[in-house]
Amino acid sequence: MRAGAKFTPGPWKAGRQRVVDAHGDGVAAPTWAGRDDDEIDANARLIAAAPELLGAVAAAFAMYGNPRWAHELLELEHLSDDDRAEAEAAITVAEGLRAAIARAEGGAQ
Repeated sequence: MRAGAKFTPGPWKAGRQRVVDAHGDGVAAPTWAGRDDDEIDANARLIAAAPELLGAVAAAFAMYGNPRWAHELLELEHLSDDDRAEAEAAITVAEGLRAAIARAEGGAQ
């Protein structure tokens, strides 16, 4: 994660139709017309998990975000279809992790 991210630090907790930080201060209130209370509460739980999810994505990216082996494998002439698919999937996952982090930190949308 980028140093100096401007979001409220976690952990966050879902309350009844709202999300609060560790001090009980409001972070978000996911209320929209036409949504029932169960859906609003489910959205609050998902929002409350955001700091931990971002941390997990950043950790996964730190470990797997540069699949050099996959790029090198794709350069081989004689590569099985299974190996090619695995290498391409690793690259796709790494790109998805990078994009999710950037979006969460206010980068590319």
